[in-house]
Amino acid sequence: MAEKAKLEVSKTTGISADRLSVANKATLANTEITRFKLIDTQGNIYGISLDAAGNQISQEVLDQAVQAINNKGFVGKLEAELANRIGQGSNSPIRVVFYLKGKTVKPYRGSNRTEYQNYFSTLKSHYEAIQQPLVKQLKESNQRVIYQSLYTPMVVAEVTPLLIQTIAARSDVERIYLERRRIPRQNVSRVVVQANTVNTRGLTGVAETVAVVETGRIGTHPNLPALQRTLCRPTASTFNDAHKTQVAGVIQSTAASVRGIAPDITIVDGIMANDSDAESMAAIECVINSASATNISYGFETNGSFDSLSRYMDEIIYNTGATIVIAATNVCANKMGSPEIAFNVIAVGSFGDNNTTTFADDIAACTGVVTASSYLNPDSPNGDREEPDVVAPGHQITMPTNGGGFVTTNGNSYAAPHVTAGAGLLRARKTELFNRPAEVRAIMMASARHNIEGDSRLSDRDGDLEASC
Repeated sequence: MAEKAKLEVSKTTGISADRLSVANKATLANTEITRFKLIDTQGNIYGISLDAAGNQISQEVLDQAVQAINNKGFVGKLEAELANRIGQGSNSPIRVVFYLKGKTVKPYRGSNRTEYQNYFSTLKSHYEAIQQPLVKQLKESNQRVIYQSLYTPMVVAEVTPLLIQTIAARSDVERIYLERRRIPRQNVSRVVVQANTVNTRGLTGVAETVAVVETGRIGTHPNLPALQRTLCRPTASTFNDAHKTQVAGVIQSTAASVRGIAPDITIVDGIMANDSDAESMAAIECVINSASATNISYGFETNGSFDSLSRYMDEIIYNTGATIVIAATNVCANKMGSPEIAFNVIAVGSFGDNNTTTFADDIAACTGVVTASSYLNPDSPNGDREEPDVVAPGHQITMPTNGGGFVTTNGNSYAAPHVTAGAGLLRARKTELFNRPAEVRAIMMASARHNIEGDSRLSDRDGDLEASC
């Protein structure tokens, strides 16, 4: 097939086939189309797509195939699950997420903090204007608008099925998703990720801030200093959540024997009243302007498909420059879920460090005693996504828990905060990274230092290797 690709490019360009080489090839997901990237001896690049018989595919046919892939899981503009719910015949209101069309704002990636704050105001006004016509229709129809995203073209509302179908015909509506509820994803490790080395160099998190977004509040514990915590949306909940407290402990614990990755860092507690998409958006948008990295240790099993929250993550990160670290699903048999499937996040899996600081006895995900942490790659048009991005210790992690004392447990929920804290320390070392998530992600992946299994650059069960501070 590669030789056929060379011959077809030779026909259209006049370049001899022996002067062409295949730089890359990929099969378009769920099709018999193979896309080739070729390069000639002068460094010029050519693209061509062939079917299973080796015939060249036109750009029009290719575009149609890509669009069909993008439409997977949708009935028109409606997410398939939402369409099925509407088809049941009830006219009871349904909580949905509208994704609207509209021009984007060029993201600010400069280093001036005043300009950055002004950019947020511009961003807010821009998306408010995009949302206004839909919000007006919803309110005039006596529908409940639950949340308008400040920095993305998304609106969460409770709407009757009949009106949902009417709104789907609007030219400014791109997609309508069913709103979902998320679930949590359940001290040698700080040495394994080299936090002890970084801390001894003076980088302990002083004057730096990261956020933890989850339902409820971070609880009380002698080794989670209250003076190193600020509350975002304090009226949303007064409940102290054990899972959230443990996540915070991985980041910030000051206990001598169970020390966090960045014990002097300040945590912004992003408080959600419940585990809905609307509450996720509200809490994230409350913290991102002040946190150098945000931790998300919850999600939904989509088995390799995008939904409203994963779409939101890509938008909010691109628009605001936020760094968001997300725990991958714990289900070994599933592909990446939501929101960790998003392109712009740092998706974190886990491994077992066997409670030692050496590499020789590390245990890869979904092998031996480490029975959690998905490593199956999500669907993509070119079959070229390798997830998770990095892994961190997530087996038998000891952490402070709400009200005092410590607990030892497993899960990607506790791998992710290792990376979140590491991103905070990176920001302390290189302050201009405060709004450059792609650079943070690249550095975290490039500095990962141990290959547990598979290819030394990218492999299934440990992504781009073990994260390092």
